[in-house]
Amino acid sequence: MEAAGCLELVRCLSMMKRRVDSWALSLYPGSFLASTEPQTESNRGGGASDGKSMDRGQGEE
Repeated sequence: MEAAGCLELVRCLSMMKRRVDSWALSLYPGSFLASTEPQTESNRGGGASDGKSMDRGQGEE
């Protein structure tokens, strides 16, 4: 039962993080968040797990 509650919490937090990231990117496109989520497409497609965005972010720094 506790594991199910933990999964629900993780899902909720990840959804909130996605919303906050996209909101912050729309307000501050050149901010530090751009290194973790370089394009808004990654928010739409859940591209955080594809690894390409991480490589791109490290290369730009």
